Amino acid sequence: MGFGTAKAVIASRAVTVHASTLRSHLQVKLAEDGLLVRLIGCDKLHEETIPAVKKQLLGLAQELGPAQWHLDLGGVRFLSSTGLGMLLVLSKKVQGFGGHLTLCGVNAVVYELFEVTQLTRVLDVRREHLIPGAGERRAPPHPPSDRSF
Repeated sequence: MGFGTAKAVIASRAVTVHASTLRSHLQVKLAEDGLLVRLIGCDKLHEETIPAVKKQLLGLAQELGPAQWHLDLGGVRFLSSTGLGMLLVLSKKVQGFGGHLTLCGVNAVVYELFEVTQLTRVLDVRREHLIPGAGERRAPPHPPSDRSF
């Protein structure tokens, strides 16, 4: 399934994609250059929340095939090592289908976690948000880290 087909799948549904769980954690919208996927009601990605979120994200990736993803983590204040692992698995799955995953809207504390673990070398992590229909909006610049590894 190509990106055009992915657009058709999203356009033919309600804006919120519901997985087989009782409560959906995803809101999916078309953006200029792909899909904007927002996590809803998940300010902490840890061992309690990850199973449902992971199932929904991986199911969506399987269903859509190749697509350019913008996963908005703007509402996430805490991310455990299990959450980092889930994002790595999602990125590999999206890439395996010929797509690309960008993590956007990442707050300063969570971004620092990506930097310290050096996952910014593996994942496309951005502090700015993507606004559907308006391209990218940049976050204010943040001072470079004084840490060296």
